[in-house]
Amino acid sequence: MKRVLRMEWMVMLFLYKSVFTCGYIPFNPTTPVELHPGNLRLCGNCKEAMETSNGGLVCRLFGKIDPVWGKVNYDSCSVVRSNSSQCGSIGRFYLNLYDNKE
Repeated sequence: MKRVLRMEWMVMLFLYKSVFTCGYIPFNPTTPVELHPGNLRLCGNCKEAMETSNGGLVCRLFGKIDPVWGKVNYDSCSVVRSNSSQCGSIGRFYLNLYDNKE
């Protein structure tokens, strides 16, 4: 049983690692359930994601503040998700927009 669970985690980590190389997470009927489209932590479904005027997504958790004017420049979701010290490919700080448990 432990070996099967360890193997599943190794497969999931390998697939998450592929996000850095191609930007997409592949799935098929044999892929672990956590990686199927309905179970992924998508930035588009996160409470902290905000759409920009040009149609991109930025994360309100990470950014920079201009010390002169106070303008906030948020990091794009793709940058945040590709940086393991921020949200990373697993969506560490993901908050489901449709979760009403608060």
